[in-house]
Amino acid sequence: MSQILAEPKQNIQKIYGFDYLRAIFSLVVVIWHVFQPWTIQPQNFLTFVVMVISYDFLLLAVPVFLQISLFLFYVNRNNNPDYLKNRIPKLLKMYVFWVLLYSLVRLPESQFNFSRFPDLSTIFEFILSGGNSLFYFFITLIILLIIAEINWQVVNQKTGLNQGKINHVLLITSALVVLLLPIAYIYKYQQFTALISYWNPLNFLPCVFSSYWVFQHSNQQPKPKKNSLFICLLILIIFYLFFACIEWQYLYYNQEDMWLGGYQLPTYTRLSLFFGSWSLLLAGLMYSAKPPLIIKILSKYSLGIYCLHIFLNGVMDKILTPIWAKHNLINDLISLVIVVPAAILLTKFLKRYKFFHNLI
Repeated sequence: MSQILAEPKQNIQKIYGFDYLRAIFSLVVVIWHVFQPWTIQPQNFLTFVVMVISYDFLLLAVPVFLQISLFLFYVNRNNNPDYLKNRIPKLLKMYVFWVLLYSLVRLPESQFNFSRFPDLSTIFEFILSGGNSLFYFFITLIILLIIAEINWQVVNQKTGLNQGKINHVLLITSALVVLLLPIAYIYKYQQFTALISYWNPLNFLPCVFSSYWVFQHSNQQPKPKKNSLFICLLILIIFYLFFACIEWQYLYYNQEDMWLGGYQLPTYTRLSLFFGSWSLLLAGLMYSAKPPLIIKILSKYSLGIYCLHIFLNGVMDKILTPIWAKHNLINDLISLVIVVPAAILLTKFLKRYKFFHNLI
């Protein structure tokens, strides 16, 4: 997510930790879509470990990208009051372009009925889900940035109230919302699948306030001691592990399709992912080692990897399926090895053209 997660030009010191997060989790997104680990059934201990890694680590990618984006929004907003006005149009262009392209590519496989106009709920879901694609990220980010701007206005009003306390109240409230969504779905509102859908922006609402907390601590004078930040990081990791255990205990369903799409857990409607991504944001800010060349390359082209890999993986699937069974391990490994470099090279090629400068 090189453009979306770019550090502000006003900052003299580059946040090298963010390069590592961009690089690692751009690969994680590809791994998730290539290997499709949600299709794995827990037949033994090894497969259960794969499931835990998939749900509790691989799915951290989108929350981490959002945490970084929101943190950098606050940094930029601190220097430029009109930052959001310039940012939203760029994100909207990305959203419209990639959703339209994805929809056109998938049109032959879709079962859309052109004889009847879709109802409002279908249109609403199409918009928020990015056409049922990974490009929901862009519209989710737009919504969260608007909320972040409102949060900035609220906590920075000169009312005499403590800024930190206001943000803490909003953070706790939003976390409770995420906690209650799957509970409400299980016990009363199973007809409202949007409550636990991967594209529901409420899944990521706490990120608006956690990223502001990190911004506040990074921006305060004197700078907080590393020991105190390290203690905060440990507490966040403990919360992450605690909620992950709770979710596997109480939200795990294997016998029925409770969470839609064959998932054994709700995808993003989980507090473990919030605390995990928050801890990674803080860790990325604290980590100052310069990245090696491979990390720099993956970070620089992370947006291209995110946007293009889904198309390239589809091409590889069509090529390899006649040779090996679909989603065979060999098939997936070959796809992974080819898709990532191909996405980087294609991104580099497309960036030669002005039209793609703000799209990839």
